[in-house]
Amino acid sequence: MPADRPANIAGRLCVACAVAAALMAGGCAVMSQRMPWRPPLADAAMDQRVVPHEIAPFDEAVVLVSDLKYPEAEIKFRRSLVAFQAVGDKDRSAECMFWIGFCQEKQGRTAEARAQYEKTFRDYPDTPAGRMAAERMGRLPAGPVSQPAGRTAR
Repeated sequence: MPADRPANIAGRLCVACAVAAALMAGGCAVMSQRMPWRPPLADAAMDQRVVPHEIAPFDEAVVLVSDLKYPEAEIKFRRSLVAFQAVGDKDRSAECMFWIGFCQEKQGRTAEARAQYEKTFRDYPDTPAGRMAAERMGRLPAGPVSQPAGRTAR
């Protein structure tokens, strides 16, 4: 294993922390409790956009959100959700469900996002993610939503 490999992983987690801080400032505090602070790396290391395979799918998904790659992040969060539910980790399961809704919302799939936030709050009301889902749900438009680009109503 190259000597700089742990530094690359630490750098990716630092990026994820920055995303979490930005989202927290905008009303999303779910990830702030999970991601430890890491010292910044050299610019060359931060410019790499390849996610090391050693990072767990959940952490990969957070990095993808920071890169605004919501469809790919949603897939990773769904995989992580299955794994966390299998071991009975309700806090991490709730976080995955919240982030799935967040990715759907950012893709313009407001009705799906609303349903995901409702399910997150219904299944995990006593978790920070459940409370954040209720808050985000309240911010979504109440009326009919427009179809995202590429989809047509039938």
